[in-house]
Amino acid sequence: MKILVCIKQVIDTDRPLALSPGERWLPESGDACYRMNSYDEYALEEALLLKDCIPGVEIHALSVGPERATRVVRQALSKGADQGIHLRCDKAPLSALETAYYITHYARSQDFDLVLAGVMSEDAMQCQVGPLLAALLSLPCAVSVTAVVLADGGRITVCSELEGMLTEKIVLPLPAVVTVQSGGNIPRYPSLSNIMRAKEKTIRTIDAGDMAAAAPSEEFLPLAYPTAAIKGTILTGTRDEKAEQLLDILHGRSLL
Repeated sequence: MKILVCIKQVIDTDRPLALSPGERWLPESGDACYRMNSYDEYALEEALLLKDCIPGVEIHALSVGPERATRVVRQALSKGADQGIHLRCDKAPLSALETAYYITHYARSQDFDLVLAGVMSEDAMQCQVGPLLAALLSLPCAVSVTAVVLADGGRITVCSELEGMLTEKIVLPLPAVVTVQSGGNIPRYPSLSNIMRAKEKTIRTIDAGDMAAAAPSEEFLPLAYPTAAIKGTILTGTRDEKAEQLLDILHGRSLL
């Protein structure tokens, strides 16, 4: 069984972000810290769980992005992926359709039995790459999945998360595309020995400029901080003076 896991490198939102006027995307700065998209970690873990249970499973971890994206591919290798692929593309940001086109260009020639991806990325939060991949590859698709089980007859059974704490069990013929939701498993930590072995593995780098690109279908407008709808008032002075100011404000607005 051959599995493709699509992973994305996203900026770590725990770090403070500073936008410059007119920025079309988050600025590339020396202070920026990047990591693997957490939803893709759950997708990778589902692939690794299948590998633990089924002999002969081969996992390919693929990421589309600039040179720094090789770090998340290396991380996937340290967790147990067998091969790493980096589709080198310096354009930022990439639309969901562009990303899906690049992955499709690679996947069409590889005969994957299963394509896994996170349900969404933490930066764009569009939930589109997985379904677009399925459409471009003409494969069945299930989204927001929390568990994947291999069934008889070349099929998989998945549990898809619905609204209202409901789940739906779906049987898909292989090959198929599945997007994975958080909470179904616990992503593993790589062992030190696997980290050392991953450093020696070769990551296959492919220039995305040599691939067929999608026609422009959307435009990214500049980013900006949200405008404050209501401005607060800071009271100054002693405690009694602040109390009098507050009473005046409440009386003035007919709240007392």
